[in-house]
Amino acid sequence: MPAAARALPRPLRAGYTAQMRPLQREKRSARNPARPQANVRGGGSSPREVAVLTVLVIGAAAVAAAAHWPVLSAEAISFDDTQYLFWNPNLQQPSLASAGRVITEVVDSSTVEGYYEPLTLLSLMLDVAAGGRPDNLAPFHRTSLALHVLNTALLVVLLYMLFGSPWPAAMVGLLFGTHPLTVEPVAWVWERKTLLAAFFALLCLALYVRYVRRGGRAPYLLCLTAYLLAVLSKPTSTPLPVLMLVLDFWPLRRLNGRAVWEKALFFLVAALSAVVTIVSTSRTASITPPGGQTLAQLPLRTCYLLMFYLGKMLWPVRLSSVYLLPEPMSLGRPIVLAAVLGTGALAAVCVLSLRRTRAPAAGGLFFLLAISPTLGLIGYSWVAASDKYVYLPAVGLLIALTGLLLRIQEGAARPGARRLPAVAAAAGVLLLAGLEIAATRSYLACWQDTETLYQRMVSFTPQVASLHCDLGGALARKGRNREAIAEYQQAIQLDPALEMAHYNLAIALAEQGQTDEAISEYREAVRLDPQFQKAHYNLAIALAGQGRDEEAIEHFAASLELRPDDADALNNLALVLARRGRTDEAVGHLREAVRVQPDDAELRYNLGNLLAEQGRLDEAVGCYAEALRLDPRSPRIHTNLGNALFRQNKADDAIRHYTEALAADPAFLAARVNLGNVLRAQGRIGEAIAAYREAARTHPEDAAAPFLLGVTLQEQGRLDEAVEQYRRVLQLQPGHAAARQRLAAATAARSSTTRP
Repeated sequence: MPAAARALPRPLRAGYTAQMRPLQREKRSARNPARPQANVRGGGSSPREVAVLTVLVIGAAAVAAAAHWPVLSAEAISFDDTQYLFWNPNLQQPSLASAGRVITEVVDSSTVEGYYEPLTLLSLMLDVAAGGRPDNLAPFHRTSLALHVLNTALLVVLLYMLFGSPWPAAMVGLLFGTHPLTVEPVAWVWERKTLLAAFFALLCLALYVRYVRRGGRAPYLLCLTAYLLAVLSKPTSTPLPVLMLVLDFWPLRRLNGRAVWEKALFFLVAALSAVVTIVSTSRTASITPPGGQTLAQLPLRTCYLLMFYLGKMLWPVRLSSVYLLPEPMSLGRPIVLAAVLGTGALAAVCVLSLRRTRAPAAGGLFFLLAISPTLGLIGYSWVAASDKYVYLPAVGLLIALTGLLLRIQEGAARPGARRLPAVAAAAGVLLLAGLEIAATRSYLACWQDTETLYQRMVSFTPQVASLHCDLGGALARKGRNREAIAEYQQAIQLDPALEMAHYNLAIALAEQGQTDEAISEYREAVRLDPQFQKAHYNLAIALAGQGRDEEAIEHFAASLELRPDDADALNNLALVLARRGRTDEAVGHLREAVRVQPDDAELRYNLGNLLAEQGRLDEAVGCYAEALRLDPRSPRIHTNLGNALFRQNKADDAIRHYTEALAADPAFLAARVNLGNVLRAQGRIGEAIAAYREAARTHPEDAAAPFLLGVTLQEQGRLDEAVEQYRRVLQLQPGHAAARQRLAAATAARSSTTRP
């Protein structure tokens, strides 16, 4: 019989009535809404027991950390990491404004396709602020590992609070902390939501047990707050109030009308969470009720997934982020039939065991309810099953296991009882933990590199097009474009409607110089998904590169319609418009780009160039000055500011900026040539000639400096030197008409001066 049941007051002997009063008071307290009925195991702990618990909690957490330690060097980027994290402008630019958008975009996120999960985004934003980026995942992994370690510790504490014995709690917590199924949520950056939601969910359950034990408004409100934070991290935490009722059934043994009523606020939060989740997902992604299956197939799918997850928990091999359902999902498939029979057998065991213990029924019910949001009753992901889905639901089975270990421990503690079962159980747990650590380390090795991770997944499920697409991306990032193109083409062959494969293939083809083919693939990606902002943008870049400006303008506009605050699109659209002579429009777009990204020196520089081209020199000088404030050593900005100042007849200021440009880059051609021009205009001919000669020396392939040098020498009557410079220009540019004319004039002048 479970420990909680044995701890209830024993039946009283006839005539021994003095003990009836406490029972009457306990019944009255159960009706008192201010003081919940407590499980009698929840008495105070001795200092020695608290010390033992503390050591065991630290020990279990330390072992969990050691088992997952290689994750700190993991570099694999998986699935949605790129789209949701590294393409997400809110996360790329951590700020209070970005945080505000993350929090306030409740049902219509501008950056995330899926449900509302602001706490997860804020958590990842902090990691980005700490240096997290695609080539430095360590900040993300540090936080994720810390959360998993905290979750392990919290689970041990929760199990102790439920059963009052530190050793079984610690052993079960150890099995949780080292299990290979925890690798995926720890190593997968975007799965921070699973760890964060589990942390608040476990905290919520612990605070709930504290409330049950001792009552009080503060634990209740803290418990409600933790629940709210859990659903704001990941809405699969929504069933938590029902899970509390399962704990009320066992091991708390307090399930009654009052236990249900006291969770009214929790159910209100759950209802709001469900509505927000469905609306936000349907607006930004898609929902396919019921999970792409017919109603008749749903029970079969549920039975299959339940047995699948139990199998992976007991025998964690061939782990992957992608598992496929049997096709067809029918009783004609032996594996589906076996799953249905297995589920029925386990359900029967749970029901029959109620005569002796509630542990199997409660543990199984907890697991089923906790994992129900991911069983496909409502389809919000193409992935049918995933290791991360088991992270929190496993707690239900672990609670039942703790009850079993406690019974073994208490049985061994009875006078005259054999201790062999307890020793065997402890040894078995330690052996199992050791095997788990080895398997966890082995699986973590696959997460050290994106290519390795996807090669593993492709080897298990080669028919999944998106895996080939993502493997191609990993190969492309390593510069192995030919292999990447082959993977993209394989993905398209498996699924011609996979727009991301067409998009990635276009990028790879463009890098190979196959621009026409790239444009064709970009067009296909846009046709398949007209809302694909990145595809519109890259298509516009490719078209502009071919001089097809009107088409480019069309796709830049489409990109901006989807993402109006894209400063890069605004900038490039402005440059194409300026090239078409539509300078006023270009200036307007660049001003908007500067408003969106006021700390971008390049944008202010480009705006200054357009304003200078329009003759609006005062505004241009202001833009260049602001650009220099952001990038003080840019030779380009110094040079163009010098040009604008020279046009304002501020020659000395212009010379100062040309000199600053050359101090930053002594070989910067435009600065050296323009310095020569200003010096020449000031009559400082010797310095001008020196500037031109230095420019010609550092850039022997450029014709501008020798031409200007030739002109200056010709004006000084140094005709032989001038002729030499003009001939040099014509060697570099045979069609240089001005050099040919001046060469003829200089040659004629030289002949007239040497004629007898």
